[in-house]
Amino acid sequence: MRFATHRLLPLFVLVSLLGCAPDPHLSASGLASVQVGGTVSGFDFAQPTRLSEDAIETLPAGTPAGRCVLGPSGVSFALARATAGVPGSVSLESLEVVVHDVGDPEVRVSLSDGLYLPSGTCDVTLVYANRADQVAAFTASCDLDGPSGAAHFDANLEYAACRVQ
Repeated sequence: MRFATHRLLPLFVLVSLLGCAPDPHLSASGLASVQVGGTVSGFDFAQPTRLSEDAIETLPAGTPAGRCVLGPSGVSFALARATAGVPGSVSLESLEVVVHDVGDPEVRVSLSDGLYLPSGTCDVTLVYANRADQVAAFTASCDLDGPSGAAHFDANLEYAACRVQ
C-alpha cells in the first residue's frame, strides 16, 4: 500500500493546486441597475460571472460581455448584454465607467431606447484596483438623462482577471 500512496500523493497535490488557481477569464460580480419611469432594469451577478470579451454583436441574446482595464492613468469598466430586443420596454443594455487618476469619472449608460448621460449628481468611487492581482471594483450612483427622460443609475461591481496596461 505504501507504493500506491507515494504515487497518488503527487496527483492529489496537482489536483488541489489546479483547483485553487485563479480563473484566467474576465468575470464580474455585483449589481448594476437603472430606474426609468418606474421601470428597473440591470445586471445582477450574485456569483462571479464569466464575461465574454468578444464583440457584443456576435454573441447570442442574454450573453454578458465586458471589459476591465487597469490603465496607466485610471481604470475603465464596461458591461453589456446581447439583447433580443423586447418592443415597448426600456432595458439596460450596456454601461461604461472610467475612473481617472485625476479628474472627473466618465459614465455612459445605454438603454434599449438610447444613450443616457449624467445630468446632475454622479458619485463614482474606485473601491480598489490591484494591478498585481488584476482585480478592481467600483460603486456609482448617478442621475442620468436620456431619450425617455430622467433616470437613476446605481452600481456596485467587482471585476477579476482585468487587463493590465
